[in-house]
Amino acid sequence: MTSFANSNALNRAKIGVIAQTVGQLLVGLLGIVLVKIMTTHLDSNEYGIYSTTFALVGTFALFTNLGINTVTLREIAKFPNKASAVIGHNIGLRLAVCLIAIPLISLIGFLFYPQASHDFRIAILLMSSYLIFDAVWSTCIVYFSAKVRNDITSAVMVIQQLAFLLFVVLAVISKQGLLAYVMAYVSSFAVTALAAYTLTGKHIRIRPMVNLRIWRQTIGISIVLGIINALEQIYHMADSIMLSVLGSISQVGIYTVAYSLVGIFLYVPGYIMINLMPIIIKTKDESELRQLIQNSFYLLACTGMLIPIISYFLGKDMVLFVSNKHYASAALPFFILTIGTMFSYIAATFISTSIALSKQKGLLLIALATLVLNIAINLFAIPRYGLIGAATATAITELFSLFAIIIQFKRYTKININTFSAFRPIIAASLSFLVLINIDKFWATKIMIFNLVVGAIIICVVYAFFLFVIRGMPPVITQSISDFLSKCQQLIYPTNIPGVKK
Repeated sequence: MTSFANSNALNRAKIGVIAQTVGQLLVGLLGIVLVKIMTTHLDSNEYGIYSTTFALVGTFALFTNLGINTVTLREIAKFPNKASAVIGHNIGLRLAVCLIAIPLISLIGFLFYPQASHDFRIAILLMSSYLIFDAVWSTCIVYFSAKVRNDITSAVMVIQQLAFLLFVVLAVISKQGLLAYVMAYVSSFAVTALAAYTLTGKHIRIRPMVNLRIWRQTIGISIVLGIINALEQIYHMADSIMLSVLGSISQVGIYTVAYSLVGIFLYVPGYIMINLMPIIIKTKDESELRQLIQNSFYLLACTGMLIPIISYFLGKDMVLFVSNKHYASAALPFFILTIGTMFSYIAATFISTSIALSKQKGLLLIALATLVLNIAINLFAIPRYGLIGAATATAITELFSLFAIIIQFKRYTKININTFSAFRPIIAASLSFLVLINIDKFWATKIMIFNLVVGAIIICVVYAFFLFVIRGMPPVITQSISDFLSKCQQLIYPTNIPGVKK
């Protein structure tokens, strides 16, 4: 890949990251409104049932993907002219898997919760039907990811959240119960599937295809990625499910509030790396590839260090903002979970690069070991420490996973990344904490929205200041600022006015 082409692709990637970040902020804000509405109109037991249903179905959702979407992205990035056939066959495959998975999920729900209420069982069946619509939208939208047009992906995600909010409001107005909220979630994915299918259909022809030979080939290529993704999904949902079995349904509702706040931050590394994956796939120059990976690693390390600081100083207000005083105990689990999120940010570069370079062999064993470790710690911690134990188990296993992923990355790719560069954001975060702990009273008012907005601004400015002082600002940010200032200077002092000599 030439430097000029790489530069253009990187510019599209920057636009994609910005669009997805803005989109995620909108999705996050809409999510906050949704949690607020649902925790207000459902009691802790009903919201616990909804959360448990979501966790159960979500745990098995990636078994319907089997890594197919990642393979789809990789194939379209390599062979753009085959996009229609690749998406058509893969939609057909995913729909077939969904039709098998839905009754199995209902059966698993019956086995896990033999004493569950009638509404609980119906909720599981209804929630699992969203997998059909998810298969359509997520496979179609990969077309735009392969073209480094994730601004469109972001727009579709916002559409899903807006549709969910609309249907939830209708459920509230009509005074419906728990099942209406489940149907609201499923219906929002139906709208999203239609939007993604329509948008992608304007560029290529989409028709679900049945070809057992191609399906077998696709599964053969994607199965390792599929198992890794499925294990990762089970890992993320395991604590909620184990809380519902070893703790109580109401604890699951409280924990879900904490996890919903973590979710605002959790998708950022994925957005950055999904924009870079097509570029990584096409980059042939080793030094250029190494620099690309090094920059993405450092950017995510700097970003990840900021999140626990935000949750420490603003966690309580964030929890109360999205819920009510009955969920106040979610603040400490939220902070602990953000420590684990920090580790996952750093690991994201190595995971995505390994997959892009088809060097994911060691990731399967790591995913399995991380899941086993997480379950083992949860079995010990949840009965003794409840919500705090579940959150701590996640943070510990994220740290274990990070070290294991770095070792496997260096072993299989032979690409040497300077991981010690992460010490600069660690120093900046530590200095920021020492300053903020002495000035946090400046935003500690009775006006919650003021606390959140002013507090977040002060925290980010202080952290950025210390990064700047120790010369630790990520290169992509300094370059973007420099480009922005140059464009502003050009607007104020234009040098290309007709008739004026330079």
